[in-house]
Amino acid sequence: MKNHLEYCFARCIRLGIARGLAWGLALGMATGLVLAGPASAELIFDASGFQVIGEPYQHTVFHHEFPFTNRGEELVKVREIVDIRGTAEIRVEPREIPPGGSGRFIVQQPLDLLGSSHYRYALITDEADVERYRLTLSAFIQSAYSPENILVDFGFIDPREETLARLELFSREVEALRILRAESPPVAGPRLAGSERIGIAGEGVDQALVWPKGTAQGTHGGSLVLETNVEHQPRIVISYRANVFGRVVPSEHPIDLGLGLAGDPVEKVVTLTSRDRTAIEMERIEIPDGEVRSSLGACPGREQDLSCRRLTLEALSSVPKVLGNELQIFLSGEETPLPLRYQARIVAAGTRIKRIEISNTEAAGEAPAETP
Repeated sequence: MKNHLEYCFARCIRLGIARGLAWGLALGMATGLVLAGPASAELIFDASGFQVIGEPYQHTVFHHEFPFTNRGEELVKVREIVDIRGTAEIRVEPREIPPGGSGRFIVQQPLDLLGSSHYRYALITDEADVERYRLTLSAFIQSAYSPENILVDFGFIDPREETLARLELFSREVEALRILRAESPPVAGPRLAGSERIGIAGEGVDQALVWPKGTAQGTHGGSLVLETNVEHQPRIVISYRANVFGRVVPSEHPIDLGLGLAGDPVEKVVTLTSRDRTAIEMERIEIPDGEVRSSLGACPGREQDLSCRRLTLEALSSVPKVLGNELQIFLSGEETPLPLRYQARIVAAGTRIKRIEISNTEAAGEAPAETP
């Protein structure tokens, strides 16, 4: 019993010391004992060069200032200021700090990526013994909306018709979310249509988006900025994607030939299907730079059905490289060629490639199994 008590007492003492050291270190960082520059620096920052700014909202701009004082006996001149990421607006006022004078390193930092982020800056002066002052803002960026990351996928659509998609959006910041307006996308993209209230108390929005007809064939994607009535985060970015194909539709797009070894061919088979079940008759295929070889044949089990064709692409490279381009299939009766993008990654010979088969999932970018 005595030995057990002595063990418990000793363990409690060790835990107390460890926790005391941890709390002491955290307190020291919070109260500015960790400075932005070395001990020989003339510029002394009022607080730590590492500042935690809490949990701000995505797509906002955070304003922060690092105040400092020249504790030396000579004039300090600012030579350069650096934003490591290159996303912020930074400046120093003033650029020359006399002995006993003070200044500010001012940051306007856009917050775009969700989750934990660190934004690093540097202040370079004419001090001989100081390489640079390092400053950091740390934040856990959150979204005022649910879902946080939004992709509206229109799937494979016919350019001869308008296509409708719906977006269900909520916010924990307001009792009733409202979408006020949308900025026009710079390229072909969807527009807002009608909306409905959803949720237990009508707190969410079921927003309709319409893809206009007449869009050029191919894969289109981009982002749409919506303005809402959420005060802390009035803008939300919606990503969108659409595979636009007319009479003839590929089974997937873009076409990924996968990963291969230098000197060995990589192959991918894609099914081309006619929407109106008319015959698919190819006149020619144009492939830039001869990167891949192609052949067109009948679909297995449907040899007499000319509305279904089997396109085989084969890529071969003697050196490691990334292949990627767009081929053009010219079809009888079509005014414009069918554009298909492809890609392949070739690695050095002898590289060991491990493949993992994942089943019971819907592959991104694949057309429906049935004829569209």
